[in-house]
Amino acid sequence: MTLGVALPTIVLAFVYTVGLRDLRDLAVPEDPHALVVEVTGHRWWWEVRYPGSGFVTANEIHVPTGRTVHLRLRTADVNHSFWVPQLAVKTDLVAGRVNDTWLRAERDGVYRGQCAEYCGIQHGHMAFHVVAQPPATFASWLAGQSRPAATHPAARQRAACARCSPRPAPPVTPCAAPRWTGGSAPT
Repeated sequence: MTLGVALPTIVLAFVYTVGLRDLRDLAVPEDPHALVVEVTGHRWWWEVRYPGSGFVTANEIHVPTGRTVHLRLRTADVNHSFWVPQLAVKTDLVAGRVNDTWLRAERDGVYRGQCAEYCGIQHGHMAFHVVAQPPATFASWLAGQSRPAATHPAARQRAACARCSPRPAPPVTPCAAPRWTGGSAPT
């Protein structure tokens, strides 16, 4: 074997070995006790579950800073691609498979993520946010999300009136929000 064949073979074998080692290190989580968050891509939004907490969020993932977070990614319909450029590598969501990735935010803040796989006409609207917060703030947020939702005072009054009065309950005033009544689209 000549030097022109042997030297490149040795260099390529070395680069290949180093590359495999680095890929293994990237694929193995740093923390075996990482927080697990389940993310499901839908047309055209992200469902986020925190196992054991009993609640779901949409398009927003809260994580504690300084802690590894294990994301279990799946799709409910078509292929998607989960990507938070500042925190994690792009990971594809393929129908029928669960893919795992890990992220770790070292600083508090809101990080924008996006579906990076064309998944249909509303693909551009598949943005989401990762909210990184101090561990104590995250724990407080998690506990708050696990509590029952507060009821609007007018709804409580309606329910109370229906139980103890033969008179009809007072009407619930709708929220003051702009209404589109037809014609050209609102601006």
